[in-house]
Amino acid sequence: MAFGLEKSSGAKCFTISARAMSISFIDSKCLWKWVPLSNSRFSEAAKLRFNRLFNKGAMAFSGRISTTTLSSETTYTAYLIYKCKDHNFRTCIPASFLESSVDIGTTKTYNGIVCLHPKFNSRSDVEWPTGRRGRWMEVKVGEFYVKSGEDEKVKIILQKSQGDEIPCILLLGMEIRANSVNSMIPKT
Repeated sequence: MAFGLEKSSGAKCFTISARAMSISFIDSKCLWKWVPLSNSRFSEAAKLRFNRLFNKGAMAFSGRISTTTLSSETTYTAYLIYKCKDHNFRTCIPASFLESSVDIGTTKTYNGIVCLHPKFNSRSDVEWPTGRRGRWMEVKVGEFYVKSGEDEKVKIILQKSQGDEIPCILLLGMEIRANSVNSMIPKT
C-alpha cells in the first residue's frame, strides 16, 4: 500500500496495490499473470489475459481499508487504476458496464455503474475513465465519508455480471483520496 498526504488539508491518501486487492480467479494462469513494473510505486501489476471462455464468467475486484487508517470527517473517492493491454483499444472488446459499490461495515454507502473503455462516453449515468501519466487510466469506483471516531472496514467493490466481458487490462490497484486532493499519480 502506498501512502501520501494532501498538502493543504493533511488528509491521508492511499493506493492499494493489485497484489493486496481481492481479485476473482487471480490464481488462474488462464486469466491472470503478474507482470513486473518499472518506474512505478509498485513492483508488479496484475494483467488480465483475454480468454473468451473464462472472461464471460462473473468477476470482481475489491479493496479494503479501515476507517481508522483514513482521516476522519473527510469524504473520499476510490478509483481503479489500470491500463488497457492495447493502448488504442483496438483489440479490447467494446464497452461493458460494471457495478461498483462501497460498504462501510454492513452499510452500503454507494452504488454506481462503471465502464473501463474510454471510447464509449455516451451515457450520463456511467463513470467513464480519464487518462493519467504513462498511459494509465483511472475510473471512479465509489465515494464514502469517514465519520469522527468511526472504526469500520471500508470495502470498495467493482464487479461484472455473468456473460459480460471486460477489456484485457493491466491492473495497478485502487487509489483512495480525499475529494479535494489531486491524484498521487499526476494526470496527463
